[in-house]
Amino acid sequence: MGKLKCKSDNEDLRNARILENQARLESLGIHKTLSDLRSLTSSSPKCERRKWTKRVYETAFLRRSDRLKRISSVESSTQYSNNLSLRRSNRLKEISTEPVKAVGNKPPRLFL
Repeated sequence: MGKLKCKSDNEDLRNARILENQARLESLGIHKTLSDLRSLTSSSPKCERRKWTKRVYETAFLRRSDRLKRISSVESSTQYSNNLSLRRSNRLKEISTEPVKAVGNKPPRLFL
């Protein structure tokens, strides 16, 4: 969409208000104070940002919990048998081929 060649009444009103506001600022002396403040803030040294560098995690030690350290040391140790499990119950450690008693009309199941 292109610009209209003739100015509307709203634009004229807006420009008139801008001029009035600038005259008020000058009469109050705020324009000078404002320019002084801008010069102070613009002259302050800007802090430079550090350039981003990719971290190499291969050389750093990974943070692991003590619980995981204990588990890995138990698994890697040769003094424990291969059947060592972290389960508290012995019920599921043994493999049973005996059928479980049927309940109701269900057929017996075998656990392998």
